[in-house]
Amino acid sequence: MNTVAGEELAAARTRQREDVLEVGRGGGERADEGGAERPSHRGEEEDERSAAEGLEAHRANVPVRHPVPRQMREWAERQRKSTPPGERSGGRPRGDVQRDDHRRGLPDLRRDTLPAMERVADGVYRFHSRFVNWYLVEDGERLAAIDAGLPLDWHTLHTAFTSLGRRPGDLAAVVLTHAHVDHLGFAERARRELGVRVYAPLQDADLLKHSWRRAKPERNPLGYARFSAGRSAIGAMLATHAFTAKPIRELTTYTDGETLDVPGSPRVVATPGHTWGHSSLHLEDRDVLFTADALVTCNPYTGETGPRIIASGATSNSAQALLSLDRIAETGVRVLLPGHGDPWRDGAEEAARLARVAGAS
Repeated sequence: MNTVAGEELAAARTRQREDVLEVGRGGGERADEGGAERPSHRGEEEDERSAAEGLEAHRANVPVRHPVPRQMREWAERQRKSTPPGERSGGRPRGDVQRDDHRRGLPDLRRDTLPAMERVADGVYRFHSRFVNWYLVEDGERLAAIDAGLPLDWHTLHTAFTSLGRRPGDLAAVVLTHAHVDHLGFAERARRELGVRVYAPLQDADLLKHSWRRAKPERNPLGYARFSAGRSAIGAMLATHAFTAKPIRELTTYTDGETLDVPGSPRVVATPGHTWGHSSLHLEDRDVLFTADALVTCNPYTGETGPRIIASGATSNSAQALLSLDRIAETGVRVLLPGHGDPWRDGAEEAARLARVAGAS
């Protein structure tokens, strides 16, 4: 990187830190004329520098120590202290426990408005854990989990066995789409206690094996605390112990184009950008594509709905993520099953088109 670019990048990082501090003071919220919160967009030069820097780190296989969990804990503590004592969960009247959680953007952990288990395709079941999805695929007498939600979903998994008339021993595999903590949940525990084989993208394998390594995002996630959805997502990850997800001690890795020998026989479709190893999984005989976080229908950081890529605060390279939409469109499937948001049933090509229009956030 030349001297001029280095100085510009340092200035950009300084502006980002100032933005985060402004959010911490209660400022920084943007709105359109109707009052809806809107994400800000960076200039093209800064995006190109970020993409180049991320690709350079990826090629060098540089492990990144991610500071976000500590910062999120500090943010949550500031939120707690700024809440009047009478409005904290411990001091509220029993009948008023849900009065203003939604307005404050805090997760409502006492209720779940979606069904615990939802059939979304032939032999495919969706589980919605606060703000993230994971799935079970039936194939004869065996099951495969696509992603593993949050650590507390270990109990949801066992409830699902009962609901489906299955036993824990029927789970043959956990297939991870990428190395982010809100998708690792029960994976290592299933491997250790049930003898389940865990599959993951080759390029994300090193991150999955080390709990202190994280995929570096383009922007600081705390910058999205100005959105109520962002505050809710951060709070939910803290409350559900997402950052305590265990590293995966033994992995079976996969690469683009492979058909995995697991229930459902998914074909791997590489969709890098969200992380460098991110992969979608195509069930060709069921006309279904698990897009995970390559294409979502709800951005958990901004609350925006409809097909789109996830915010830059959780994405390694947004430009690459937008390019990967072509791979999704090429599958031609009718049903997309995202990592965040509701299933999309109007075709892969239309979803990819709308996601390109929405762009990065």
